[in-house]
Amino acid sequence: MDPAYLALLGFAVFGASILQAATGIGYGVIAGPIFLVALNGTEALQISTLHNLLIAIILVPMLRGGVEKRILGFLAAGSIAGIAFGLFLQAELSVVALKLVAAAMVAFVALTLVSDMRRKSAAVSTFGEPGIEVASVGVLSGIMGGMLAMPGPLAATWMSIRSYEKASVRSTILAFFVFAYGANVLSYTAVSGLMLRL
Repeated sequence: MDPAYLALLGFAVFGASILQAATGIGYGVIAGPIFLVALNGTEALQISTLHNLLIAIILVPMLRGGVEKRILGFLAAGSIAGIAFGLFLQAELSVVALKLVAAAMVAFVALTLVSDMRRKSAAVSTFGEPGIEVASVGVLSGIMGGMLAMPGPLAATWMSIRSYEKASVRSTILAFFVFAYGANVLSYTAVSGLMLRL
């Protein structure tokens, strides 16, 4: 592989890992699209999935006290169907189409972050959302996770809109990653033996 590509991938992994550790999300949004462009194949998403899973497994034990268990349960339950459909879309769509969807997700995250910074910092958390609402967010997050290894942005955005504290969002989303990325890895292994062309 071209040394310039290797340098780009290394920089992407380093920067994305720092962002993931600090905020709970961001690795898939940064590293995933860069891997996809550099490697030009869905194996890039498998690499991103493995990295995300490892980061989540390392960080979750330190943050487990802040996990919103009810939200996590509904997100995980809803994502089961979403992940399966997302993996189907990943297999059916061209790499170009996946890149376009990834670009749209990056734009969505950027706009959300800007909007979140402009919001009042003294928001009051809202609890007790209907399970069907949380599960629906889980389904959509699962689709993005299965298709682009990005289950976090939609779930984190929803929690932010619902005014959950940032620490709770970070902890809950990282715990959700263990389930979502773990399901992805099991699915990849079952379907293709996790054949990564590194």
